[in-house]
Amino acid sequence: MDKRILSPEELDRLHRFIISRSARFSQPPLLLEITDHFACKVEELLQQDSKLDLEAAMAQAHRSFGVKGFAPLAEAFEKSVYHRYKTWYRREQKQFLLSLHLPGMILLGALAGKLFLAMAHRHLLQNGMGILCSAELLYGVAILILRQRAKTGGLLIEKAHEASVSTIFWLWVGLAVILAAGFLSPQAQAWLTGMITALLGANLVLFARLMKKAATDTAELKQQMNALNVTPYIH
Repeated sequence: MDKRILSPEELDRLHRFIISRSARFSQPPLLLEITDHFACKVEELLQQDSKLDLEAAMAQAHRSFGVKGFAPLAEAFEKSVYHRYKTWYRREQKQFLLSLHLPGMILLGALAGKLFLAMAHRHLLQNGMGILCSAELLYGVAILILRQRAKTGGLLIEKAHEASVSTIFWLWVGLAVILAAGFLSPQAQAWLTGMITALLGANLVLFARLMKKAATDTAELKQQMNALNVTPYIH
């Protein structure tokens, strides 16, 4: 007996069934992942009982996933995406140390430290941390813009953003340095200004790379869905 294969029209009904369970499942990555598992189960049931219609097969297949339905499958997939981007981000951090970007960041930090000392010597900086405040502000605005894009960019970009934990960490480190500046010597403040500025620059470059990768992955996924004629309906 030939294996039962769902037609494009039947797959479309599967997609509608999946999304009817939760609008969350309309996210292209989740829709494709759930469809892959769900379609296999439905085909298996139709193969076993030729008298079974598609609606009954879908209901029976859905029950086989348990009380929570597709939710555990979706959660497991989201975790795998998160860990995949986290692994990629860590690998990029290591590669960054061997790239030409590193000397550039070191130079940026050195210039920030020199500028700090020059302005502090002329009493042009309040509490000696004006340069770092400016760097923190620019960095924070850039991260905020990228974060807003992540909210509307889809699941892959959202998980990539969650995987880049160090982007916020160094922002708080810079703020802590600013608060502690009054207890430090000008030389220590200059060194910290240069170091934090370089780290902020490096993290911004890495974060932008990660967002670009996630955006590319999202575009490729959409092309795949178009090729498969998959439409994420939302009810």
